[in-house]
Amino acid sequence: MKGCINIKDKHLGHLQTLNLTTLDLTFCEDVTDAGLSFLQKLPLRELYLNNCHRITDAGLFLLQKLPLRELYLNNCRRITDDGLAHLNMLLEILDLTLCEGDRKSTRLNSSHSSVSRMPSS
Repeated sequence: MKGCINIKDKHLGHLQTLNLTTLDLTFCEDVTDAGLSFLQKLPLRELYLNNCHRITDAGLFLLQKLPLRELYLNNCRRITDDGLAHLNMLLEILDLTLCEGDRKSTRLNSSHSSVSRMPSS
């Protein structure tokens, strides 16, 4: 679905019966937290929400029970540290490049329980 600019929250409801393990919603700018609620029962291991500017901390709360291993939130500027606190799952990759304005790019490898900062470009 990457780059499908016409994808709306209601369309994500049609995915609920699928056995998806990877979903790429990059540049689906009309997807909001309400749309993420439709993903709660999917067996997603990889989720790409890059440039989904309407996703907030509340949306991350809705994802906390997913079996995610990789979560990509590049340029999701409404995500804060408070929202990231909801992600108590064992992520292998959490990519926050360009999140929260001037925030430094962060890549988390929780299998090693470490956070490393990458230089901003």
